[in-house]
Amino acid sequence: MKFLKNSILLLSLVAVVSCSSVSQNNLADTNTNDVNEELVSSNYKKPKIATQSKFLCVTLPTGGESEIIKVQNLQTKELTSLPVPGAVQGMTENLENNIIYVNAKTGTEKDITQDKQAYYSLFKLDLKAKQISRILSFSQLGIRPTDFIVDNNNVFVSGKRAGVGSFYGNDLLKNEWFAVGNNISPGKIEFGFTENTFNILSYDDEYVTRTIVDVKTKQITGRKTIKHDIPFGNNVFIPSPHGLYVYVIHQLKDSFIPYVFNLKQGTFAKFPEVKTNGGLLYSAIVSNDGKHLLTNVNREIYHYRLDGDQLVSLPKINLTVPESRNMAMAADNKTLYITHETGDKLSIVTFSASLTNFTLSQMFIGGISNQVYLF
Repeated sequence: MKFLKNSILLLSLVAVVSCSSVSQNNLADTNTNDVNEELVSSNYKKPKIATQSKFLCVTLPTGGESEIIKVQNLQTKELTSLPVPGAVQGMTENLENNIIYVNAKTGTEKDITQDKQAYYSLFKLDLKAKQISRILSFSQLGIRPTDFIVDNNNVFVSGKRAGVGSFYGNDLLKNEWFAVGNNISPGKIEFGFTENTFNILSYDDEYVTRTIVDVKTKQITGRKTIKHDIPFGNNVFIPSPHGLYVYVIHQLKDSFIPYVFNLKQGTFAKFPEVKTNGGLLYSAIVSNDGKHLLTNVNREIYHYRLDGDQLVSLPKINLTVPESRNMAMAADNKTLYITHETGDKLSIVTFSASLTNFTLSQMFIGGISNQVYLF
Protein backbone atom coordinates (compact mmCIF):
# COMPACT_ATOMS: atom_id res chain seq x y z
CA MET A 1 0.00 0.00 0.00
CA LYS A 2 1.54 3.28 -1.05
CA PHE A 3 1.31 6.33 1.15
CA LEU A 4 -0.62 9.18 -0.39
CA LYS A 5 1.05 12.50 0.24
CA ASN A 6 -1.12 15.49 0.85
CA SER A 7 -0.40 19.11 1.66
CA ILE A 8 -1.07 19.34 5.37
CA LEU A 9 -2.09 22.53 7.06
CA LEU A 10 -0.41 22.62 10.46
CA LEU A 11 -1.68 24.71 13.29
CA SER A 12 0.98 27.34 13.81
CA LEU A 13 0.52 27.43 17.52
CA VAL A 14 0.61 24.43 19.82
CA ALA A 15 -0.61 25.78 23.12
CA VAL A 16 -2.99 25.15 25.90
CA VAL A 17 -6.30 26.69 24.97
CA SER A 18 -7.46 29.07 27.66
CA CYS A 19 -10.79 28.31 29.25
CA SER A 20 -13.11 29.29 32.03
CA SER A 21 -14.25 26.60 34.47
CA VAL A 22 -17.81 26.68 35.70
CA SER A 23 -18.65 24.98 38.97
CA GLN A 24 -22.18 23.66 39.21
CA ASN A 25 -24.35 22.47 42.05
CA ASN A 26 -24.56 18.69 42.02
CA LEU A 27 -28.00 17.11 42.04
CA ALA A 28 -28.59 14.06 44.22
CA ASP A 29 -24.92 13.13 44.18
CA THR A 30 -23.70 10.13 46.11
CA ASN A 31 -20.34 8.42 46.26
CA THR A 32 -19.71 5.43 48.49
CA ASN A 33 -16.56 4.60 46.47
CA ASP A 34 -14.16 7.02 48.17
CA VAL A 35 -11.15 6.24 45.98
CA ASN A 36 -8.44 8.15 44.18
CA GLU A 37 -9.92 7.71 40.73
CA GLU A 38 -6.89 8.86 38.75
CA LEU A 39 -4.56 6.52 40.63
CA VAL A 40 -6.84 3.50 40.58
CA SER A 41 -7.85 3.86 36.93
CA SER A 42 -4.22 4.17 35.85
CA ASN A 43 -3.38 0.88 37.55
CA TYR A 44 -6.55 -1.14 37.01
CA LYS A 45 -6.97 -2.46 33.51
CA LYS A 46 -9.20 -5.01 31.88
CA PRO A 47 -7.54 -8.43 32.25
CA LYS A 48 -5.37 -9.46 29.28
CA ILE A 49 -5.85 -6.10 27.55
CA ALA A 50 -4.12 -6.02 24.17
CA THR A 51 -1.16 -3.73 23.51
CA GLN A 52 -1.47 -4.23 19.74
CA SER A 53 -4.71 -4.27 17.77
CA LYS A 54 -5.54 -7.66 16.27
CA PHE A 55 -8.78 -7.16 14.32
CA LEU A 56 -9.96 -4.34 12.06
CA CYS A 57 -13.74 -4.46 11.51
CA VAL A 58 -15.86 -2.50 9.03
CA THR A 59 -19.54 -2.82 8.12
CA LEU A 60 -20.82 -2.69 4.55
CA PRO A 61 -24.58 -2.15 3.94
CA THR A 62 -26.09 -4.58 1.43
CA GLY A 63 -28.99 -2.36 0.35
CA GLY A 64 -31.41 -4.67 2.15
CA GLU A 65 -32.05 -5.40 5.82
CA SER A 66 -28.57 -6.72 6.55
CA GLU A 67 -24.92 -5.71 6.60
CA ILE A 68 -21.67 -7.45 5.78
CA ILE A 69 -19.08 -7.38 8.54
CA LYS A 70 -15.55 -7.55 7.18
CA VAL A 71 -12.86 -8.48 9.67
CA GLN A 72 -9.18 -8.36 8.83
CA ASN A 73 -6.64 -9.98 11.09
CA LEU A 74 -3.97 -7.28 11.18
CA GLN A 75 -1.31 -9.82 12.11
CA THR A 76 -1.98 -12.53 9.50
CA LYS A 77 -3.87 -10.33 6.95
CA GLU A 78 -6.60 -13.00 6.81
CA LEU A 79 -9.98 -11.54 5.77
CA THR A 80 -13.33 -12.85 7.04
CA SER A 81 -16.69 -11.60 5.74
CA LEU A 82 -19.93 -12.56 7.48
CA PRO A 83 -23.50 -11.23 7.05
CA VAL A 84 -25.47 -9.97 10.04
CA PRO A 85 -29.23 -9.30 9.98
CA GLY A 86 -30.11 -5.67 10.60
CA ALA A 87 -28.01 -2.55 11.17
CA VAL A 88 -24.93 -2.78 13.38
CA GLN A 89 -25.21 -0.62 16.51
CA GLY A 90 -22.00 -1.55 18.27
CA MET A 91 -19.27 -4.15 18.76
CA THR A 92 -17.04 -5.52 21.47
CA GLU A 93 -14.60 -8.44 21.64
CA ASN A 94 -13.20 -11.53 23.29
CA LEU A 95 -9.73 -11.57 21.77
CA GLU A 96 -8.58 -14.62 23.70
CA ASN A 97 -11.15 -16.76 21.88
CA ASN A 98 -11.18 -14.84 18.56
CA ILE A 99 -14.78 -13.74 19.09
CA ILE A 100 -16.47 -10.44 18.26
CA TYR A 101 -19.88 -9.56 19.67
CA VAL A 102 -22.27 -7.39 17.64
CA ASN A 103 -25.44 -5.57 18.63
CA ALA A 104 -27.72 -5.26 15.57
CA LYS A 105 -31.11 -3.64 15.12
CA THR A 106 -33.66 -5.16 12.74
CA GLY A 107 -36.90 -3.74 11.36
CA THR A 108 -38.20 -1.93 8.30
CA GLU A 109 -36.45 1.22 7.10
CA LYS A 110 -39.33 3.34 8.41
CA ASP A 111 -39.28 1.53 11.74
CA ILE A 112 -35.54 2.03 12.13
CA THR A 113 -35.80 5.72 11.23
CA GLN A 114 -38.51 6.24 13.83
CA ASP A 115 -36.90 3.78 16.26
CA LYS A 116 -40.21 1.91 16.63
CA GLN A 117 -40.93 -1.79 16.32
CA ALA A 118 -37.21 -2.41 16.03
CA TYR A 119 -35.58 -5.47 17.57
CA TYR A 120 -32.14 -5.55 19.13
CA SER A 121 -30.13 -8.77 19.16
CA LEU A 122 -26.64 -9.84 20.18
CA PHE A 123 -24.65 -11.86 17.64
CA LYS A 124 -21.42 -13.77 18.13
CA LEU A 125 -18.85 -13.80 15.34
CA ASP A 126 -16.58 -16.81 15.78
CA LEU A 127 -13.61 -15.89 13.62
CA LYS A 128 -11.92 -19.26 14.07
CA ALA A 129 -14.97 -21.22 12.88
CA LYS A 130 -16.00 -18.37 10.53
CA GLN A 131 -19.57 -18.55 11.80
CA ILE A 132 -22.09 -16.04 13.09
CA SER A 133 -24.87 -16.90 15.53
CA ARG A 134 -27.60 -15.01 17.35
CA ILE A 135 -27.10 -15.66 21.05
CA LEU A 136 -29.26 -13.11 22.84
CA SER A 137 -32.25 -10.82 22.42
CA PHE A 138 -32.12 -7.45 24.14
CA SER A 139 -35.69 -6.87 22.96
CA GLN A 140 -36.87 -9.99 24.79
CA LEU A 141 -35.85 -8.23 27.98
CA GLY A 142 -37.69 -5.16 26.74
CA ILE A 143 -34.61 -2.93 26.82
CA ARG A 144 -33.52 -0.53 24.10
CA PRO A 145 -29.73 -0.58 24.42
CA THR A 146 -27.56 2.51 24.33
CA ASP A 147 -24.36 0.52 24.94
CA PHE A 148 -23.20 -2.95 25.92
CA ILE A 149 -20.02 -4.65 27.07
CA VAL A 150 -18.95 -8.26 27.48
CA ASP A 151 -16.87 -9.16 30.54
CA ASN A 152 -15.86 -12.80 30.84
CA ASN A 153 -19.13 -14.77 30.49
CA ASN A 154 -21.45 -11.85 31.24
CA VAL A 155 -23.05 -9.27 28.97
CA PHE A 156 -23.90 -5.93 30.54
CA VAL A 157 -26.26 -3.51 28.83
CA SER A 158 -27.33 0.08 29.48
CA GLY A 159 -30.58 1.42 28.05
CA LYS A 160 -34.23 2.20 28.64
CA ARG A 161 -36.71 -0.43 29.78
CA ALA A 162 -40.36 0.64 29.96
CA GLY A 163 -39.12 4.22 29.70
CA VAL A 164 -36.80 3.88 32.73
CA GLY A 165 -33.03 3.97 32.49
CA SER A 166 -31.68 0.55 33.48
CA PHE A 167 -28.51 -1.50 33.72
CA TYR A 168 -28.84 -5.28 33.29
CA GLY A 169 -26.57 -8.27 32.98
CA ASN A 170 -26.92 -11.65 31.32
CA ASP A 171 -25.05 -14.81 32.25
CA LEU A 172 -24.21 -16.19 28.81
CA LEU A 173 -23.65 -19.70 30.16
CA LYS A 174 -27.12 -19.87 31.74
CA ASN A 175 -28.80 -17.31 29.44
CA GLU A 176 -30.34 -15.63 32.48
CA TRP A 177 -30.97 -11.90 32.88
CA PHE A 178 -30.36 -10.14 36.19
CA ALA A 179 -30.99 -6.52 37.19
CA VAL A 180 -28.03 -4.48 38.42
CA GLY A 181 -29.63 -1.05 38.80
CA ASN A 182 -32.64 1.03 37.76
CA ASN A 183 -33.31 4.76 37.49
CA ILE A 184 -29.92 5.12 35.80
CA SER A 185 -29.30 7.67 33.07
CA PRO A 186 -28.44 5.34 30.15
CA GLY A 187 -25.29 5.99 28.20
CA LYS A 188 -21.78 4.74 27.44
CA ILE A 189 -20.32 1.96 29.59
CA GLU A 190 -16.72 2.14 30.80
CA PHE A 191 -14.78 -0.18 33.08
CA GLY A 192 -14.82 1.17 36.63
CA PHE A 193 -12.08 2.03 39.10
CA THR A 194 -12.13 -1.35 40.83
CA GLU A 195 -12.95 -4.96 40.01
CA ASN A 196 -16.67 -5.65 39.39
CA THR A 197 -17.55 -1.98 38.89
CA PHE A 198 -18.66 -0.14 35.75
CA ASN A 199 -19.23 3.55 35.06
CA ILE A 200 -22.20 4.63 32.90
CA LEU A 201 -21.69 8.06 31.32
CA SER A 202 -24.74 9.97 30.09
CA TYR A 203 -25.21 13.28 28.29
CA ASP A 204 -28.62 14.90 27.70
CA ASP A 205 -30.00 18.39 27.11
CA GLU A 206 -29.46 19.41 30.75
CA TYR A 207 -27.05 17.12 32.52
CA VAL A 208 -23.90 15.05 32.30
CA THR A 209 -24.15 12.10 34.66
CA ARG A 210 -21.82 9.34 35.79
CA THR A 211 -23.33 6.38 37.61
CA ILE A 212 -21.09 3.81 39.30
CA VAL A 213 -22.53 0.30 39.61
CA ASP A 214 -21.18 -2.77 41.37
CA VAL A 215 -22.26 -5.83 39.38
CA LYS A 216 -21.31 -8.23 42.18
CA THR A 217 -23.46 -6.62 44.87
CA LYS A 218 -25.96 -5.34 42.25
CA GLN A 219 -25.93 -1.85 43.70
CA ILE A 220 -25.47 1.73 42.56
CA THR A 221 -22.47 2.86 44.60
CA GLY A 222 -21.99 6.38 43.29
CA ARG A 223 -23.51 9.09 41.13
CA LYS A 224 -22.23 12.48 39.95
CA THR A 225 -24.50 14.89 38.07
CA ILE A 226 -23.37 18.14 36.46
CA LYS A 227 -25.86 20.65 35.04
CA HIS A 228 -24.67 22.28 31.82
CA ASP A 229 -25.73 25.10 29.48
CA ILE A 230 -24.64 23.65 26.13
CA PRO A 231 -27.18 24.73 23.48
CA PHE A 232 -29.38 22.15 21.80
CA GLY A 233 -28.07 21.11 18.39
CA ASN A 234 -25.45 18.85 16.82
CA ASN A 235 -23.47 17.76 19.88
CA VAL A 236 -20.98 14.88 19.86
CA PHE A 237 -20.31 13.29 23.25
CA ILE A 238 -17.51 10.89 24.22
CA PRO A 239 -16.19 9.82 27.66
CA SER A 240 -12.58 9.13 28.53
CA PRO A 241 -11.55 5.61 29.59
CA HIS A 242 -13.00 4.83 33.04
CA GLY A 243 -15.18 7.94 32.79
CA LEU A 244 -12.87 10.36 34.54
CA TYR A 245 -13.88 13.04 32.03
CA VAL A 246 -16.62 13.61 29.46
CA TYR A 247 -16.03 15.61 26.28
CA VAL A 248 -18.79 17.32 24.30
CA ILE A 249 -18.23 19.03 20.94
CA HIS A 250 -20.95 21.53 19.99
CA GLN A 251 -21.21 22.45 16.29
CA LEU A 252 -22.04 25.92 15.02
CA LYS A 253 -22.34 26.99 11.35
CA ASP A 254 -18.63 27.04 10.46
CA SER A 255 -17.08 26.28 13.82
CA PHE A 256 -17.35 24.17 16.96
CA ILE A 257 -16.92 24.64 20.70
CA PRO A 258 -15.31 21.95 22.90
CA TYR A 259 -16.44 21.34 26.48
CA VAL A 260 -14.73 19.18 29.11
CA PHE A 261 -16.51 17.81 32.19
CA ASN A 262 -14.46 16.79 35.22
CA LEU A 263 -16.54 14.05 36.87
CA LYS A 264 -14.41 13.96 40.02
CA GLN A 265 -14.61 17.69 40.72
CA GLY A 266 -18.13 18.21 39.38
CA THR A 267 -17.06 21.08 37.09
CA PHE A 268 -16.95 21.77 33.37
CA ALA A 269 -14.87 24.00 31.12
CA LYS A 270 -15.94 25.77 27.94
CA PHE A 271 -13.15 26.32 25.42
CA PRO A 272 -12.83 28.99 22.72
CA GLU A 273 -14.69 28.55 19.44
CA VAL A 274 -12.70 26.74 16.71
CA LYS A 275 -13.18 27.89 13.12
CA THR A 276 -13.66 25.23 10.42
CA ASN A 277 -14.03 25.18 6.64
CA GLY A 278 -17.66 24.10 6.91
CA GLY A 279 -19.10 20.63 6.82
CA LEU A 280 -20.65 18.21 9.29
CA LEU A 281 -19.19 17.57 12.73
CA TYR A 282 -19.61 13.81 12.79
CA SER A 283 -17.70 11.99 15.51
CA ALA A 284 -15.10 12.18 18.26
CA ILE A 285 -12.88 9.61 19.94
CA VAL A 286 -10.51 9.50 22.89
CA SER A 287 -7.37 7.39 22.55
CA ASN A 288 -7.18 4.15 24.52
CA ASP A 289 -4.72 5.68 26.98
CA GLY A 290 -6.99 8.69 27.54
CA LYS A 291 -4.32 11.15 26.41
CA HIS A 292 -5.68 12.33 23.05
CA LEU A 293 -8.99 13.65 21.70
CA LEU A 294 -9.77 13.71 17.97
CA THR A 295 -12.87 15.12 16.29
CA ASN A 296 -13.66 15.49 12.59
CA VAL A 297 -15.45 17.98 10.35
CA ASN A 298 -15.62 16.91 6.69
CA ARG A 299 -12.00 16.22 5.66
CA GLU A 300 -10.42 17.93 8.68
CA ILE A 301 -9.47 16.12 11.90
CA TYR A 302 -8.79 18.28 14.94
CA HIS A 303 -6.32 16.76 17.38
CA TYR A 304 -5.80 17.62 21.07
CA ARG A 305 -3.53 16.28 23.76
CA LEU A 306 -5.43 15.89 27.02
CA ASP A 307 -3.92 17.25 30.21
CA GLY A 308 -6.56 16.66 32.86
CA ASP A 309 -9.41 18.93 31.86
CA GLN A 310 -7.18 21.03 29.58
CA LEU A 311 -6.90 20.71 25.78
CA VAL A 312 -3.53 21.21 24.08
CA SER A 313 -3.85 21.79 20.32
CA LEU A 314 -1.82 19.49 18.07
CA PRO A 315 -1.38 19.75 14.27
CA LYS A 316 -4.65 19.47 12.37
CA ILE A 317 -4.98 16.65 9.83
CA ASN A 318 -6.31 17.34 6.34
CA LEU A 319 -7.52 14.16 4.66
CA THR A 320 -7.41 13.68 0.88
CA VAL A 321 -10.92 12.16 0.92
CA PRO A 322 -13.93 14.31 1.97
CA GLU A 323 -16.88 13.48 4.22
CA SER A 324 -15.07 11.65 7.00
CA ARG A 325 -17.36 9.72 9.32
CA ASN A 326 -16.41 7.34 12.14
CA MET A 327 -12.93 6.83 13.57
CA ALA A 328 -11.07 4.16 15.53
CA MET A 329 -7.65 4.29 17.20
CA ALA A 330 -5.31 1.29 17.35
CA ALA A 331 -4.31 -0.13 20.72
CA ASP A 332 -0.85 1.45 20.46
CA ASN A 333 -2.53 4.88 20.10
CA LYS A 334 -0.44 5.68 16.99
CA THR A 335 -2.67 4.60 14.09
CA LEU A 336 -6.05 6.16 13.29
CA TYR A 337 -8.59 4.66 10.86
CA ILE A 338 -11.38 6.80 9.35
CA THR A 339 -14.44 5.84 7.28
CA HIS A 340 -15.99 8.05 4.57
CA GLU A 341 -19.48 8.68 3.23
CA THR A 342 -18.34 7.89 -0.32
CA GLY A 343 -15.70 5.70 -1.94
CA ASP A 344 -14.40 2.25 -1.09
CA LYS A 345 -11.41 3.08 1.10
CA LEU A 346 -10.49 3.89 4.66
CA SER A 347 -8.13 6.75 5.44
CA ILE A 348 -5.24 5.83 7.73
CA VAL A 349 -3.24 8.32 9.78
CA THR A 350 0.04 7.00 11.18
CA PHE A 351 1.51 9.20 13.91
CA SER A 352 5.12 9.63 14.95
CA ALA A 353 6.15 8.78 18.50
CA SER A 354 5.58 12.41 19.53
CA LEU A 355 2.16 12.43 17.77
CA THR A 356 3.01 15.83 16.26
CA ASN A 357 3.94 14.40 12.84
CA PHE A 358 2.04 11.88 10.76
CA THR A 359 1.69 10.24 7.36
CA LEU A 360 -1.47 9.55 5.37
CA SER A 361 -2.44 6.42 3.46
CA GLN A 362 -5.58 4.60 2.31
CA MET A 363 -6.86 1.06 2.56
CA PHE A 364 -9.23 -0.59 0.07
CA ILE A 365 -12.26 -2.21 1.77
CA GLY A 366 -14.44 -3.03 -1.23
CA GLY A 367 -17.42 -0.79 -0.54
CA ILE A 368 -18.79 2.21 1.32
CA SER A 369 -18.51 1.77 5.07
CA ASN A 370 -19.75 4.06 7.81
CA GLN A 371 -18.44 2.13 10.80
CA VAL A 372 -15.00 1.00 11.89
CA TYR A 373 -13.83 -0.85 15.01
CA LEU A 374 -10.40 -1.95 16.22
CA PHE A 375 -9.84 -4.73 18.75
